[in-house]
Amino acid sequence: MQAYRGFESLPLRQRHKKINKINRSLIVIGFSPPDWYTRVVRMALSMTRPFKHPDSGFYWFRKRVPDDLRKIIGKSEEKFSLGTREPTEAKRLHAIKLAEVEERWSNLRAGQRPLSPDDIAREAAAIGDQVRRQLEADPYQQLRWDVEIGASLWRMGGADGCYYTDITQPLSPVEGRRLAQRVMCHTLVDERLAARGLAAQDDDRQRLAHAVSLELQRVVQEHQAHLLGKTEVRPVGAGPSSDPGADGTSDIPDHR
Repeated sequence: MQAYRGFESLPLRQRHKKINKINRSLIVIGFSPPDWYTRVVRMALSMTRPFKHPDSGFYWFRKRVPDDLRKIIGKSEEKFSLGTREPTEAKRLHAIKLAEVEERWSNLRAGQRPLSPDDIAREAAAIGDQVRRQLEADPYQQLRWDVEIGASLWRMGGADGCYYTDITQPLSPVEGRRLAQRVMCHTLVDERLAARGLAAQDDDRQRLAHAVSLELQRVVQEHQAHLLGKTEVRPVGAGPSSDPGADGTSDIPDHR
């Protein structure tokens, strides 16, 4: 038995084996972390929460795009500002945006499908609500929407019933405004479909554009009545009026 030589004989540092240290030499020779480790890491990355930007202090939405959708979406991560520095509001907005992103991804996986009448009505109403909110934020944004033209927006031919066939001649002012309002409807439709991840057929896209024009008619007339302090809305094409703005035009957000 070895005799005790005092604490001075003990080493000053005790060497302990570090636990959970990654042996990088194993990775170099071909070994990788176990499959369960990869799944846990990916699960943690997919569980999103509001991300606070270190410079601006605004909260952001960030979520990894699934592998099967990266080519379709064209990026590996959904990332955008939530527009708030308030943590509680950021959580609320994050939950809303997360549901929208998940729904868009589900629609993208489903591919092109027919839109039911309920789908048409729901998407048109959502576009109308979007335009209404923009008008409420700034009632005098510049965009000309003529409700008299909108009442016959999809009518074929001119006022005399003749079809416009000579492409070498310029459009009349009325036909030019009609064409601009049609383009506006289709633009709103395409933006909405892209945001929802919906791939609509051509017929459904046209049906939705028709429904959107009706929503815009209603929104514009309600807006005009509000600006004039009226409680009732004058029906479309009800005839001339002595009220200001009776030319049937209104300023709504420009989407051209």
